[in-house]
Amino acid sequence: MNKVVVVISPPSAVNQERQRVREMIKAGLEYFHVRKPGYSRSAVEGYISGFSPSLQKKMVLHHHYDLAEKHGLRGIHITEKSKAMEGMDQLLARHRHVSVSSHNPDELSRLTHPYTYAFLSPVFKSLSKPGHDAAFSLEKLKIFFSLYRGVPVLALGGVHPDNLRLISGMGFQGVALLGAIWPELTGEQYGEDGFQNFLQMKELVKTL
Repeated sequence: MNKVVVVISPPSAVNQERQRVREMIKAGLEYFHVRKPGYSRSAVEGYISGFSPSLQKKMVLHHHYDLAEKHGLRGIHITEKSKAMEGMDQLLARHRHVSVSSHNPDELSRLTHPYTYAFLSPVFKSLSKPGHDAAFSLEKLKIFFSLYRGVPVLALGGVHPDNLRLISGMGFQGVALLGAIWPELTGEQYGEDGFQNFLQMKELVKTL
């Protein structure tokens, strides 16, 4: 697969959020993950409905999965919480795009479904979640990827334009971005222009 840049929505609303998403999609964002853990089903549907059908086709939903089919979204993302849902096999079979969260390289080796990609996190110290440090050394990741031949893996957690080079050539097929895109989530206000960070990452990811 081509190297992928995923942008994850902020968990709660931020200023001009929809317009910022529209700008990124217009600039080439192919995968926008809608992750609103505190939102009810109706609130998630209202959020999705604020975008045109053509933009909805770029969206991957983290919960209230039936809305993905109802609105013709790109697909769904299986979170740690949703992995224990009943009827998971039937859910996976209904969607062409399914991605999954992972927090340990060993989990990746045990995946049996042909997911579009898997998140591995946290690769670096989180920008948006205080206290969430890198979970594994870069050396361990190099060893893991030298033997791994499974689902494409995207780096999540603390990834931004200044540190992408540290995982270049390692085996990641892309990145998932949160704090680098939404400076409101980072106490340090890293990179005040999330749109410019997206544009940089869109080019830099080609070097992975």
